[in-house]
Amino acid sequence: MPLIVLGLICLICLIVYAVIRYMQGDDDDTPVRERYPDSFRKDESPDSDADNNTLMFPVDNVETEKHKRNIH
Repeated sequence: MPLIVLGLICLICLIVYAVIRYMQGDDDDTPVRERYPDSFRKDESPDSDADNNTLMFPVDNVETEKHKRNIH
């Protein structure tokens, strides 16, 4: 019973917070890439290649590798 009461209090607080925030009009229309520029930084080194991110599946003895990785 105390957990239900605690959950209801938490839910009411979240709803009040959401309503207050909505009433203030704090809509952030800034694109995500501008808000978090470090998260979308690309590797700009000249020797970077798209093949570095590619996972190559072994071509010899394919059936054995499939069973090892459990992909039938």
